[in-house]
Amino acid sequence: MDFDLPPSQKDHQLPMILNLLGDEDLVEEFTWDADQAMEFLGIKRSRLTQISGKELRVARIRRDRYLRPVYREADVRDYQEWTRATATHQSSSRAIEQAIDSLDDRFSDLFVVLQEKLQQFEDRSSGLLRQQLHRLDSNLQRPLKALNGGREDLEILLQRSQEDQKKALELHRLQIEALQKTQAEVQDIRGLFSSFHQDLRTLIVAQNQLRKECSEIQEALLQNRLDQQRVAAQQWQEMRGEIQTLQAQNETILEWQKQQILKPEIPSPIRRQPFVRHQPCKVPKRWQRTPITI
Repeated sequence: MDFDLPPSQKDHQLPMILNLLGDEDLVEEFTWDADQAMEFLGIKRSRLTQISGKELRVARIRRDRYLRPVYREADVRDYQEWTRATATHQSSSRAIEQAIDSLDDRFSDLFVVLQEKLQQFEDRSSGLLRQQLHRLDSNLQRPLKALNGGREDLEILLQRSQEDQKKALELHRLQIEALQKTQAEVQDIRGLFSSFHQDLRTLIVAQNQLRKECSEIQEALLQNRLDQQRVAAQQWQEMRGEIQTLQAQNETILEWQKQQILKPEIPSPIRRQPFVRHQPCKVPKRWQRTPITI
């Protein structure tokens, strides 16, 4: 089922168990050791070992010549929220089911008590009716015995017996009406209890649906937050690459300036005047000597 694990633990891009060498980018995310995870979750080491790799993502990295378990803060916090929400939903569902079972038991006990009361009422009514009939029989037997005593006395006794019989029948009719009315009220109460029971069942179904929708919304929010963290991490990686490129360029420029400062200054060569060839001057003829011939 989808809600059997925290949403962050269902990230298919990361396995539940990772083996890190120390030079991966994920090392910066796994910053919690086992002691911090146990203190935050409030569990013992045996329980942490039991859930590591199954319900809680764990990474193993070599520290102090041993492989140590490390955890992500986001995974630990999501596991705590998941366990807290699951425990709350389970406790509320269990409380509602217990309340329904208790109501069922009370309704059953109430029905049994009502049936017993009705049976007692019916038995008492039957007993009273039998007493009245027995009294009528005794009253009828008296005029038969006093038949020889006089006709007037016989008529009086017969009239009294008829009146007693009418009273007994009227009492029996009233008892039957009261019994029917009580049975109708019991049926109304039974229908009310059944409707209340159905409403509770509907409430449980609605609560389960709401819990599923809340789980889906929580998963969507967590996935959105993970996407934002992934985008932010990617942007940070790109920014860090650009910063490293700029630092390399600055170091190159500083090195070139340092070389320019430390380079000895070479004197510029002396520029010579260009050689100009002079033409021999012409001597005027009057100044020229006449050659002497011998």
